[in-house]
Amino acid sequence: MQEIIFSSEKTESQIFHLISLNSFTPKSKDSSKNFLCPICKCLINIPVSDKNGHLFCQSCIINHIKNSNICPINQNEIIKENEITQILTINKLYSNLGIYCPNKECKWNGKISEIYQHIYLDCDYEKIFCPNKKNGCNYFNIRIEIKNNHIKNCEYREMKCKNNCDDNLKIIIKNEKKHYLICPNEIIKCPQNCGKEFMRKYLDNHINNECTKTLFPCKFSLFGCEVKNLIGDLDNHLKTHLYEHINLLTKYMKNINENFNKKITKLDEIKSQINYKKSIINKMITALTNSKKNKKIGLTINLDSDDSEQNDYNDKLFINKSNNLLKQKKFRNKDEDSDFHIFNEYNDEIHKEKDIENKRKELIEYLTQTIPLPI
Repeated sequence: MQEIIFSSEKTESQIFHLISLNSFTPKSKDSSKNFLCPICKCLINIPVSDKNGHLFCQSCIINHIKNSNICPINQNEIIKENEITQILTINKLYSNLGIYCPNKECKWNGKISEIYQHIYLDCDYEKIFCPNKKNGCNYFNIRIEIKNNHIKNCEYREMKCKNNCDDNLKIIIKNEKKHYLICPNEIIKCPQNCGKEFMRKYLDNHINNECTKTLFPCKFSLFGCEVKNLIGDLDNHLKTHLYEHINLLTKYMKNINENFNKKITKLDEIKSQINYKKSIINKMITALTNSKKNKKIGLTINLDSDDSEQNDYNDKLFINKSNNLLKQKKFRNKDEDSDFHIFNEYNDEIHKEKDIENKRKELIEYLTQTIPLPI
């Protein structure tokens, strides 16, 4: 278990400002006068000096200058902020001076260099917040009271789930009851009062597959049976309603057959349209084959050929040749304009035919995927 730290929130600067002349031991009192700030009367923190060598806390003298530029020691002197210099070595001169704890009830005494550690972690009479402040506890008292009494009963202290639902989860005591209402490893009773007990995380599986109080749909619900039974009554329902289920299945299959026949009829209509388009295109090709211009193109095209790759190649070659002829402007008389019109119609028919064929394939694929088959 993680160790609880009963630390103070005071900074080193705040602790130093608690140290006055009376805080020093008798042996150190005379020497300590040289290290007390003349403004706050406490031990100098972040020592700075003016041009005359007077020592102050940095924050004290800066705040003083903002209100008055008269030197706090010599009233006849004017002090300026740009004349203030920091002294980095002075704390070494007073670090070994003897001192009492600023908290009167505490009997500790030691060196100035040790006072921060004492106040921050050790002093029993230093007032601190409960270590569970981060969880919402605002209890504030002396360290010894929090350590010996309050922390044991603090409703904001942390704990682990007794069901070990998550090794990294920390529960606040105040919220313990709420957690166990949602904890996946908490043992619960079936909400349908079947008498079974199990972990909450297995609730859905129990209700959907095991519970004797759950109403399950009939296995023929796909075909129209609307009856629901307890898990123990399903087999009896199937045996006693055999003929009803056969009738439902028959109606279902009849409906599928009707829909399938409609789709076949639609396919036949599409096929007829395709054959009609092919006949028109073949007539156009015959006319082009007999044309003098077709000799320049040099093509023999048959849409009824089984060689799909050859037909695709012929289509592309025909379209490219025809487009090239158009670009070269080789059609100049009326007969040639008629040929040009035939070329364009052929291009359109080729694309329409391919679109129809693609739709036919998509329809067949759709039918094979969407018609459910009975098991």
